[in-house]
Amino acid sequence: SNGGYIAGPWYDNIFIFSPLIALALGMGLSFTVLSDAQVTFMGRENNLMAWFVGPFIMAHLVAVVYRSHLNGGVFRRFPLRFTVIPLALFLAMGFSTTALVVVSVAATFWDVYHSGMQTFGLGRIYDARAGNDPRLGRRLDATFNLLIYAGPIAAGATLMDHVGDFKEFQEIGAVFFTRIPAQAEGADLGGGRLSACPLSRFISGGIGGRPGRVGR
Repeated sequence: SNGGYIAGPWYDNIFIFSPLIALALGMGLSFTVLSDAQVTFMGRENNLMAWFVGPFIMAHLVAVVYRSHLNGGVFRRFPLRFTVIPLALFLAMGFSTTALVVVSVAATFWDVYHSGMQTFGLGRIYDARAGNDPRLGRRLDATFNLLIYAGPIAAGATLMDHVGDFKEFQEIGAVFFTRIPAQAEGADLGGGRLSACPLSRFISGGIGGRPGRVGR
């Protein structure tokens, strides 16, 4: 059972505490020249931290393709999910601006769900390795993990970075959805208090990226 670890004590502890390690590293680097120096590439300007972090974010997304599509066991279990559905979405976004906007905005909030469920899945693995029944209390555990991930976002920590994507509906004239960012900004959700917190400001835009899609 490997002592309850997935890989081993050193790897698992670094893996588990990697968000805190990354947060500390990011906050430390935000006070260096890396966060101030602006570099323009292909018409887009950003600081060095954003250019450095961006490839790692994209790389971890691409790596998933190899772990799913090249894993024969997983691929055989979900053939439609890995072939027909992605192709259909890709074609729809290529031929329909409406589909492109809807998928783009939905991806932001799907990422919130996805990130919460990642934590839930890891917890279930450790539960099983500890000798517990991983099927016991699944619904409560999943709800809790979604709450602790989505809760701070809804409370205002990075709320505007998420609902701001609704402005993309301007491309298709869907006025109802374009009003959501302004309504969220004016709502008493604690955003005003949280936005005054330096840590919140760092999380919501300290490296010049779109935090709503960084975790993933």
